[in-house]
Amino acid sequence: EQIPAPWRKFHAEVFGPLLIRTAETEAKYPARPICHLWLRVNSILDNLIFCSVLEAPVELQLKSGTSYVVASESIEDWMINQDGTAYGGFSLRVIRCNLPKEDQLKFDSHTGVHEFKNLMP
Repeated sequence: EQIPAPWRKFHAEVFGPLLIRTAETEAKYPARPICHLWLRVNSILDNLIFCSVLEAPVELQLKSGTSYVVASESIEDWMINQDGTAYGGFSLRVIRCNLPKEDQLKFDSHTGVHEFKNLMP
């Protein structure tokens, strides 16, 4: 499967960084994710997405900025954060709406998102 055409034309300097979410699994249990990672997209070549790690659980021993390659079929979610306005980020929307109000503010501060929109400008 190929990356959607709009992503191929993506320009971070215009829209803000493109982030993708992918599941991490163990070889022994490939259908059972052990965690989910948000990665910053650096470039796309065919169905390979070259990324860098934003943050990861300590157990994975991945530092922020570590290079990472993901196949396009591994993408679970995507998000563009344009100065605090997020497009996509559907899993984050679900997580946020299930938090108490005071925790939503902490969540917003951590993610840098103050508003979600459905349509790109």
